[in-house]
Amino acid sequence: QYGEKVSKQQRWIVLNKVDLVDNATLQIFEDRLKAAGWDGRIYRTSGATGGGCQRINVRCIQLASRTGAVPRVMENEHSLRKRLGDSRRWVIKIGSALSTNEGVGLNHSAIETWSQQIVTLMSAVIKLF
Repeated sequence: QYGEKVSKQQRWIVLNKVDLVDNATLQIFEDRLKAAGWDGRIYRTSGATGGGCQRINVRCIQLASRTGAVPRVMENEHSLRKRLGDSRRWVIKIGSALSTNEGVGLNHSAIETWSQQIVTLMSAVIKLF
């Protein structure tokens, strides 16, 4: 449906919210994917804890750099953090899973913390959207 060029691109499976599942269950799931014929990369991430997110971010930038989608290669976390620190425009997305108390009402303390962090970023002349 998307054409030959897209069908030849690397494909990954990203398992999110892994903080909600024990490692044994995740391993069983990964083993089943492989038994079903998956031979690509499998990443584990958690938006709540940040686990695995940095690794996949760096990997995305490396892949985009090789394909010419971004102007330079980000080979390690240090260079990625520097580039992020040098940027002046960020998009912040806070999902409902993080902004609620496990689905029951708002997480006021988290919202207060994020608000303070956003004010700090804005005072550093970073445009937020």
